[in-house]
Amino acid sequence: MKSVMLFALAAALSGCAALQGMIQSDGTKTVAPHSVATPASNPSGKPLFSATPIVTQPVLEVTILDRGAQARLNKVGQNGTVTTWASKDGISVSLDHGVLVATRGLGDDLMAAGAQATLDALSGKPGEYRRIYRFLDAQNHADYELMGCTMQTRGPETVADRPLNRYEETCRTFTDSHTNIYWTDPVGRIVASRQWVSPLVGSLTASES
Repeated sequence: MKSVMLFALAAALSGCAALQGMIQSDGTKTVAPHSVATPASNPSGKPLFSATPIVTQPVLEVTILDRGAQARLNKVGQNGTVTTWASKDGISVSLDHGVLVATRGLGDDLMAAGAQATLDALSGKPGEYRRIYRFLDAQNHADYELMGCTMQTRGPETVADRPLNRYEETCRTFTDSHTNIYWTDPVGRIVASRQWVSPLVGSLTASES
C-alpha cells in the first residue's frame, strides 16, 4: 500500500517535485493469541491468554525534496495544537494541525511561522492573507520575512483509493515566491503536504502514518 500511495502522490504533484512518504494511517492491529490449552494443563477449557490490541506509535514520513533525504520521525511532544516530531539524529519538525511552523537540525531552519491564517483559508475564508516566517541570520539574529499569500482549491483527488481534496497556497515577497500544497481528508484534516521551509532547505513533504 505504501508504494502505491507514493506513486499516486507523485503523479498528483503534476510537475512539482515528487511527494514521497504518503501512506495510509491504520491506527491499531490485533495479534492473535499464541496460547495452546490442553485438558491436562487447563482443565477449565478457557483460553489462557486473550487477544491484546497493540497500539502502533504514529510516525511522520518526511522528505527534503532538494536533498533527496528521507526520515521517519517519532512524536516527541505536544504544546497546545502544535505537535513536534523528531528523528534519532536530532532532526525535528513541528506542525500546527498539519501546517509547518518550525524545524530544527536542517541547517537553514525555520525558527517559527504562523499557521492560523493558513488554517482559516483552508476552512474557506476568502481573500489574501499574510504569513510571517522567522529565521536566524549568520550572526544568530532574528530575521523576519513577511509574505502575502492566497489559497486556491484544486478540487478532489483520489490518492491510493482515498478521496482527498487538494489546496495550493502561494506566498510571495517582492523578490521570491513559493507554493505549499495540502491534501485534506473529507473532514478537513491535513493528511499530506508539501511545504516550504527556508531559502537553503527548500521544501519538504510530510505525511503521518
